Amino acid sequence: MWLLSPDSRVGAGRSQASFDKVAEFCQKSDDSFWCFEKRLFVLVAALGVCLIRLFLCARRERLDIQPLLQDGTYRLGNKTARRT
Repeated sequence: MWLLSPDSRVGAGRSQASFDKVAEFCQKSDDSFWCFEKRLFVLVAALGVCLIRLFLCARRERLDIQPLLQDGTYRLGNKTARRT
């Protein structure tokens, strides 16, 4: 499993690769419908994880933190530091 990508392009590539894996499974599966559906559920869940990570990565890239730093409601540094 991968954590948030360094950028959304990497995340998009991983999401596309996951989708391609699901599409290939759908085209080549010789399983009974019940077995196919059971395996498809797992693959679609993994694809959903990839897409949510892509969304979070893209949001992080677009986040403008400067206004929050200026008004004091957010500060960079030690995450466990106590707020005053």
